[in-house]
Amino acid sequence: MRLKWVLLLASGAALAGEPSLALDRAPLPPVRAFEGPSRRLIAPPTDPWITPAEAGGFERTPSYDETIAWLERLAAATPRVRLVSLGKSGLGREIWMAVASAEGAADPEALRANGKPVVLAQAGIHAGEIDGKDAGLMLLRDLTVGKKLDLLQRASLLLIPILNPDGHERVERLGRINQRGPTHQRHQPQPEPRLRQARRAGDPCRRLRPRPLAARPLPGPPRDRRL
Repeated sequence: MRLKWVLLLASGAALAGEPSLALDRAPLPPVRAFEGPSRRLIAPPTDPWITPAEAGGFERTPSYDETIAWLERLAAATPRVRLVSLGKSGLGREIWMAVASAEGAADPEALRANGKPVVLAQAGIHAGEIDGKDAGLMLLRDLTVGKKLDLLQRASLLLIPILNPDGHERVERLGRINQRGPTHQRHQPQPEPRLRQARRAGDPCRRLRPRPLAARPLPGPPRDRRL
């Protein structure tokens, strides 16, 4: 029996020493094929405004710097997009919001003046769940330089693509090993899984661990909840 445990622990140590091997053998269900009308929203490879996620076949998500660079290029190309900083994160990164409107509104007064509804979309709140950012960039592209320009005649959009930039940039190879993608390439020879790994105190997206049972307060006497 002891030999079985030794062999099991040795195999685990070997996998830990080979991160890519450990990830390849993660106990994930098989990938299911998907076909649906949403595929028509994906830009072709020749589109000059293809998003980084689309360009990577949705296997990767862009870094903070890549995301902001794409937004700045879009804002420089069309007056329908304005970028507004909402402030800085705990580690000093700008929290950007894209304002999309037919009039090129750059402040709340201008948005009120056009009399249209304003839709607010926040993404990257839990930075390990980043689909909203990539979908938001596609929507912003379609509304401002794509085939959905008419929608801005009916409403304006406020998009915060990365609400938690510090968590967004905290990535580790072995973080969230039970999540299949997307990868986040940050000048490493190997792509890393996207991870919301925030151990620093004060991080707005840090992981909260339960206290030991001995440290938890004992429950009080039962209450009579009858009316």
